[in-house]
Amino acid sequence: ESQCTDELTRKQRRRQDQITRVQTNLERWLQEAYRIPAEYRGKGFSAKLNYAHEKCGMDKDLFDACNRVRCWRNSAQHPEPGF
Repeated sequence: ESQCTDELTRKQRRRQDQITRVQTNLERWLQEAYRIPAEYRGKGFSAKLNYAHEKCGMDKDLFDACNRVRCWRNSAQHPEPGF
């Protein structure tokens, strides 16, 4: 059982790392593509995403897709107990 738990923990950590890298790369792209102002640099991904959508006219479908990445990353970093 311990071996299964260790393997599950490794897989979960690998998924967490992957989705974190995806969001980091997406955030970097957002900052460059939408020229996010310097005052947003210290704010979270959600604030930058909202800025791109509300102030720069980011397409709704792209906004939704980026927001799903944000939700997946939050889920990966803060899994519900028992999962």
